[in-house]
Amino acid sequence: MTTTYAYASAANRAQELPSSVYGPNGTATATAYEYDTWGRLLKVIRPGDSSARPTTEYVYYDATRPLSISVYSRVTSGSDTELATFSYYNGLGQLLQTKQGASSGSDMIVTSVTYNEQGQKKEEYLPYYLGSYSTLYTALDTSKPRRATATMPWAGDGRHPSRCYRRHDLLPGAAAGGAR
Repeated sequence: MTTTYAYASAANRAQELPSSVYGPNGTATATAYEYDTWGRLLKVIRPGDSSARPTTEYVYYDATRPLSISVYSRVTSGSDTELATFSYYNGLGQLLQTKQGASSGSDMIVTSVTYNEQGQKKEEYLPYYLGSYSTLYTALDTSKPRRATATMPWAGDGRHPSRCYRRHDLLPGAAAGGAR
């Protein structure tokens, strides 16, 4: 069994960006790939789809704030139904929010993340339903349920934790060693 990788150009080969990949069943089962000038994936085209109607399409919005990437995935090969996912990133490339739209085009599921001053994940909000379909970044809704993300401070040698703080340790009175 052999997997064959084809490259559209020498530049694609140098960057290890295949233009198509197919297995022992031959080119009829090939998956094609298209990239932009920076080598970012633009389209994935599986059998039954075309470049005009790809299986998955990535759209990068570099000039917007926050930065965003939209991914449109075809639910069934050759159909018009797509599932859209919009991801928003801060200037450090950290994920701020993900919005996933239903194929009906009227509903969205939103998940948001916040970071502390050191750039570590602080809170991750549980997914919630947004009753409208929007490709725009949604302001953080702090009334939604979320879970705190514990950070592990490491000892100077980088191998052993020096102390791990749990959420109940941060209750009033606990920081000074007081009773809870």
